[in-house]
Amino acid sequence: MNNLKTTIGVDIGGTKIFAARYSSNGMYDAHVTLPTETREGKDHVITNILRAISEVMDDSVIAVGISWAGFVDSKKGIIMQAANIPGFSQFPLRDTLEKELHVPVVIENDARLFVYAESIMGAAHGAKNILGLIIGTGVGSGIIIDNKLYKGSQGFAGEVGHMFSSFQGDSDDEHFLCGP
Repeated sequence: MNNLKTTIGVDIGGTKIFAARYSSNGMYDAHVTLPTETREGKDHVITNILRAISEVMDDSVIAVGISWAGFVDSKKGIIMQAANIPGFSQFPLRDTLEKELHVPVVIENDARLFVYAESIMGAAHGAKNILGLIIGTGVGSGIIIDNKLYKGSQGFAGEVGHMFSSFQGDSDDEHFLCGP
């Protein structure tokens, strides 16, 4: 067996799934991008997630980290809600993946992880307090206070998606801001 310990990072968004196998120095040696295909339903999305992971998995992998676009209860490994990925409300993604992969799986909101990564090795490296806004298929954010990822008492601090930007009361605003 290979003595090198690696991990897999998976970014799951409304349009694509990116999976990569990373060594301890943070560099990846294998990666794949697949479409999420949310319109095909939850089971199909799970199949695509597992397919992406299997394409970079080998016997050196000791854990998988999932970056998810939406509300995540990272302590329980549950997807609470994801406007851009329908069908995953209150879904136990961590347990589902661990059952198939046989390695530990951790899950966190993608915007939080983006800001956390920036604090460790990106543009915000060295900053003690950070607020990052991420605009993609949706809108997200992450907060670092005293060099620690801040989640708040319920685990959702900094969630900025689903906010109205128009004060005219147009009934179409919510559909426009919340995605498909």
